[in-house]
Order: sequence, then C-alpha cells, then structure tokens
Amino acid sequence: MTCNQFSFNLRQVVFALSDALDLVGVDDVAHGKRVGIMSVHCAQVLGWSEEQQSLMFDLGMLHDIGVSSTQVHQHLLQEFDWPDSHVHAELGAALLGAFAPLAHLALPVRYHHTRWDRLWPLVPDRLSAQQALQANLIYLADRVDTFAAPFYGAHLFDQVHHIRERVRSASGTYFSPELVDAFTVASQAEAFWFMLEPRAIQQYLQDQLGQCQSPRMGMESLRA
Repeated sequence: MTCNQFSFNLRQVVFALSDALDLVGVDDVAHGKRVGIMSVHCAQVLGWSEEQQSLMFDLGMLHDIGVSSTQVHQHLLQEFDWPDSHVHAELGAALLGAFAPLAHLALPVRYHHTRWDRLWPLVPDRLSAQQALQANLIYLADRVDTFAAPFYGAHLFDQVHHIRERVRSASGTYFSPELVDAFTVASQAEAFWFMLEPRAIQQYLQDQLGQCQSPRMGMESLRA
C-alpha cells in the first residue's frame, strides 16, 4: 500500500491534535479534553442535538490550538481575563479556517475568550446566535477547568461550591445566563466532576470513538 492509499478517521485526527496540545502545558495535561467533556454535559442539559454535542467536544479539545508556548498557557491558566487572550483565539481560528473539515469550528474558537456582554452584540453580523453560545460555553468550561485545576487528584469536591458560585457571579457579564443555568444543573451531579479524572477521560474518549461515524480523510488532507 502506498502512502497516498492510507485513510484516517477525522475524529482520531482531532484526538491526536488534542494530545499534541496537551504537551504545550505539560503541567496541565488534558485541559482541552476536560473542557470538551464539561461542554457536552451542559449541552445535554440544554437539549442540544447529538451533532451539536459532538461539535462541542471537538471545540473543547481544539479551542487552544492557537497556544504555541507554555508561557501563554500559564497566563491563560492563572488569569481569569488575560488582556492578550484574543491573540491565541485569533490564531486558532485562522488555523482551523484554513482546513475545510474543521473550518466550522473557526468562529467559536475566535470568540471563545470574549465575555458574553461583548459577544452577544456581535450577533448576527459577525457570528450566529448558536455560534455565540458555542463560543461562550467553551469559555465557561475553560474557566471552570482553571478554577478546578489546582485541586485535581485531591480535595476537588471541597471546592465545587466555590467554583459554582464563581461561575454564577459572572452570569450576564462573562457568561450567558442560559449557559450558567445549564452548568448549575449539570454540575450538581458528582458524576460531572468524576468525569474529569484521567481514567474517566480515557474511557470517554474510547466511547466517543466507538459511537461516532466520522468522515475519513486521505494523506493530503492529513498533511493540510
């Protein structure tokens, strides 16, 4: 079989890209996967379709594709609203927009660090209402993960109430009230937080690969 005869599952390629992104912030492995899992749980509460849920998982895994240094990663982890966060969002959108199979993720990634009270006025001129919700849900889940990150592996459940209150305090400003309500419902269950543990993440990835019928792509598309 020649090189040009190989084909690849797009979902597996997304997973591989997510694994590569984990290496940028080696002290915070699986950030994108956790953001994707939390986003899916919130999307389920909102009654979004399975297709939309799958899109949210991909968005979560690839939302930081524009992060190219551990220094940038540290700013994003340590600062709630880092002034330069738009730079990696714009770069990520450009990278995704140049690759047709993932171009539909570009706009939500572009605005995934834009606070809700500044994002909603951009609808519908720059993005659709659904894309605004997608971007803001990634922002919400991303911030939840940064709040929880110091406590993974120990004492996380002691911090859940505090994390939920921090999100609720940003309702209407940083986050859509609709999304905050969905997060509040989803995060009431202990299972929501257990899904963020390494073993549960790996099982979730395997389940996603088994359930999803992703298009296949050839070597030229993989190079792109």
